[in-house]
Amino acid sequence: MTVWLDEWDAMRFVGRSRVTLYRWRKAGIVKVGTKRGKWYYDKDSLREARKEAKRRQQATELQNQNRRYLAGPGRGHKKLARNEDQLPLFCA
Repeated sequence: MTVWLDEWDAMRFVGRSRVTLYRWRKAGIVKVGTKRGKWYYDKDSLREARKEAKRRQQATELQNQNRRYLAGPGRGHKKLARNEDQLPLFCA
């Protein structure tokens, strides 16, 4: 049996904004229906979309952990390794 959630309940269920639901709806990621001008979302498709979004977020975080930061305006040398053996050469 299909459980339908109105837009407000769908936003609370997935923890995302109305804009995200709109993008998912336009992309065909979630099943939707309308009644009297209101959007209703299928709970199962929202659950799958939420899992996929979480998986993509974790993959992005993993990529960012392995990324080397380069110096640039205002960024500094955040994650570059320092060679402690060369430090006395420059501080002498």
